[in-house]
Amino acid sequence: MDSLIKKSFLYSFLIYGLGAFAQNGYILIQLPFLIDTLSTTEFGAYNLILFVNIVSTTLFYLGITSALPRTYFNTEDTQQKDRVITSALSITLLGGFSLIFIGYIFSEKLSLILFDSYSYSDELMLIIVGSAFWILNSFFLTLLRVQEKAIEFTIINIVNLSINCFLFIIFLYVYELGILSPIYSFSISNLVVAIYFLIKNFIYFNVNLIKFLYLKELLYVGFPIVLASFFAMGIDWSERVFIGTSLSLKELGIYALAFRLASLLNAFLSQPFVSAWNPIALKKMNDADIDEFLSNSVFVYCSLGALFTLLLTSLSPYFLYFVDGDVEFLQSLQYVPFLAFGLFVYGLGNIFGIGFFFKKKTTLLAYIYGSMFLFCICFLYLTSDYIELNAAVSFKISVQILLPILMFFCVYQIYPIKIPYKKILHLTPISICFLFNYLIEALLYSTIIEVTLKILLICFTIYFIYWISYQYMKNLFK
Repeated sequence: MDSLIKKSFLYSFLIYGLGAFAQNGYILIQLPFLIDTLSTTEFGAYNLILFVNIVSTTLFYLGITSALPRTYFNTEDTQQKDRVITSALSITLLGGFSLIFIGYIFSEKLSLILFDSYSYSDELMLIIVGSAFWILNSFFLTLLRVQEKAIEFTIINIVNLSINCFLFIIFLYVYELGILSPIYSFSISNLVVAIYFLIKNFIYFNVNLIKFLYLKELLYVGFPIVLASFFAMGIDWSERVFIGTSLSLKELGIYALAFRLASLLNAFLSQPFVSAWNPIALKKMNDADIDEFLSNSVFVYCSLGALFTLLLTSLSPYFLYFVDGDVEFLQSLQYVPFLAFGLFVYGLGNIFGIGFFFKKKTTLLAYIYGSMFLFCICFLYLTSDYIELNAAVSFKISVQILLPILMFFCVYQIYPIKIPYKKILHLTPISICFLFNYLIEALLYSTIIEVTLKILLICFTIYFIYWISYQYMKNLFK
């Protein structure tokens, strides 16, 4: 990893980190207000509505945001790049319009299936419309990313976040709309950003630029990604749907809060890491040092993952101290460290999976995620009469760990990625920090002393990771 790549990655990671937080930060910012005003049952219902949002965006984005970078970097000709963009945009618009049409027809029936009533049909229709705008915005944000316009990417996400949160507060406290508040704010903010993108990129709305060859290549790469994304979404949400339908909405609310807090690891690590790393990896795929680059990438991700997992484990208990909501939400805190660790390991799949893109074997991703999805559905169905919330959490963590392992062994057959085992083993002393963290919580009753010791523990971890990384980078440059 030469100096230029190192600086490029660090700059992109920091900028995209801010942009990724802005893109998904509304979830964290709105969380305390929702906990303060909604019961655990209402919060559980809201998460089932979000499930519809995830399914909609997963299926109807048609894999274009994943296929665009791979096709875009296949040519150096500017005119051909414009043809790729227009072709991809036409598929994205088709997916968005199809989603709204289907939502209009089936929103009432969907409400009956999920909630045994028609009471949430309006909320479902609104979240589907917002999802269509989100799909369009994601396409243009991906375009900014492949064009390496990190600053513009971040600014637009910050503007979207600001509009979203402002409207959310108005709808929640002025108009007292409850569950509708985050849905209205999500849909309207994405509509505003979509209008901006459509005006700014009007040049690409040219039928003559559409090329059948690129349509075919985009769909060839993208369609397996749709299947893989759908199965990944199914894996991600299977236990939550199971909890909400087989156990109770109250237990779903407790689990959903724990998962939201643990998902901060995605917002601050996985998403900015992949956003910065993926374009660099695709550019370097034919370079002589690509194997070394991928190996170092695994080590860097593991180092940062260990640090972020410790941060979440140490600081998540203080989140609810500032929220005057349902006391039952406190039960969520016991699950956060384990779910965060599972998400950290799960994120390694982003690095292992790059080999499928290098070799244009994205269909194998669909097989991997599909097999794990079927396993999840079968397991939860067969154990539905016996499983409880704790067992569902344990199952979730097991799947998050098993999936990247399965992906690694599958991709190793077509594009071997070397894992720097010795480097990663040098990070094992960090486990002692986790042990000290639990001892501090168990033995100390003074909040001030507890917080002080945890801050010192985190500072030590940061220094240790920096020292280990510096030693290896110094040897590498030599």
